[in-house]
Amino acid sequence: MKKYKYLIIILTTMIIYFFPQSVAYSITQNNDINLETLISNIKNKNMDIKLLDEQSSIYLKKSSDAIDDTTELDYQYKAADLQHQKKAKMQSLELEVKKSYYECNALKDEIALTNDSLNNLNKKIDMLKKKIDLGLAKDNDLSTYILQKSQIEATLYDLNNQLQQNLLNIKKICYIDINQDIDISQIQITFEPFDDNDIENKIKNSVEKSYDLSYKQNLYNLELKKYNESDINSDLIAVKQAEVNLSDAKPSREIELWTLYYNLKNLENNVYIEKINYENYINNYNISKIQYLNGQINALDLEDIRIAMEKQKISYQRSINSYMISKEEFENELNDIV
Repeated sequence: MKKYKYLIIILTTMIIYFFPQSVAYSITQNNDINLETLISNIKNKNMDIKLLDEQSSIYLKKSSDAIDDTTELDYQYKAADLQHQKKAKMQSLELEVKKSYYECNALKDEIALTNDSLNNLNKKIDMLKKKIDLGLAKDNDLSTYILQKSQIEATLYDLNNQLQQNLLNIKKICYIDINQDIDISQIQITFEPFDDNDIENKIKNSVEKSYDLSYKQNLYNLELKKYNESDINSDLIAVKQAEVNLSDAKPSREIELWTLYYNLKNLENNVYIEKINYENYINNYNISKIQYLNGQINALDLEDIRIAMEKQKISYQRSINSYMISKEEFENELNDIV
């Protein structure tokens, strides 16, 4: 009996080790999961985050058992760096989940509009068929519509596939069961430009206080300490390499931050362009409504114009989503200080 008991324990342990998601998947099978829960799952369920935490704890334990202060310091730096990696990883995964979640919102809207477009085209096809039956049009006139229909159906397939890919990406990061529904609620991400007043000093201060600079300074001090306490000449190579890494820290970090900032400004400009385009579509639709009331265009043509306007609205919202994700990324990096 004990033999079987031990076998069950071993098998259970193997399942948890080799298939961690199968265990995490058992959490919320009854309710749809919203964005807030997804973000929480990154911290509580993601195995990459848990692994970094465990590795950090191991080094802290090693530091308390170290036989000399140099080794103790080495382990403490490694533990602290793993905690920093954990924080950066969590921020990165959170942004990736938000990006996919926002895109799911956009894709849902785009799928709905594409279905509207398909329905509108089917009405045009029905009208044309009636004209053909009355001898007012030829069978060949249908070919353009049939081609358009096949293109719309292909687009619809691609959009649904993109939606599923984004949902799968979210589930993978957040350790959600593949069959679990995610509540893709309609959320309106508003455009809030980054305050870049005095951006030169903001970046300069961030570089001076950056974690990377502090970490490399600590590593240099540690290698120097090891060298001073050792009779091995080869330790000088490690000191020199640490010195090179330290000297590169400031300029490298400055380049990183300025690159992120300029990318953000490009995305900001894109938001303004998409907004202008959307406003032009709104004006065009308003003019078309008047034309419809005056009998200059029919209801089906007006519907096509409305769909085009709504599609541009999605493009405008996508530009805002991209900007706000990049803004959060830039702010995370700007605040990565000690």
